[in-house]
Amino acid sequence: MDGADSESRVLVWLLKVRQGNQPVVRYQDGTSSGTLACYDDCQFVSGATMIEGKLTHTGRIRVTNDPLIFAIMQDARAGYLFKR
Repeated sequence: MDGADSESRVLVWLLKVRQGNQPVVRYQDGTSSGTLACYDDCQFVSGATMIEGKLTHTGRIRVTNDPLIFAIMQDARAGYLFKR
C-alpha cells in the first residue's frame, strides 16, 4: 500500500445553496460528521462537528485558513458536489 491510499477519505455532499451562492455542506470523516455553511461571500464558514452522535465543536473560521475547507467550498460553489 502506498502513502496515498493510507489517507482517510472525507465524504462531502451539498445540502443547499443560500442566496448569493453560499453553500451549506455536510461531511463525514470516519466517526466525525458535521455541517459547514459559507457566509460573507464565502470568506468565512461556520460549522458544527459531531463525533459518534455528540456535538463536540462549533465555530467559525476564515475559509482560507484551512486548505481542505477551502477546497470543499470552492467545489460546492462551482457545482461539483452532489445534492443529497
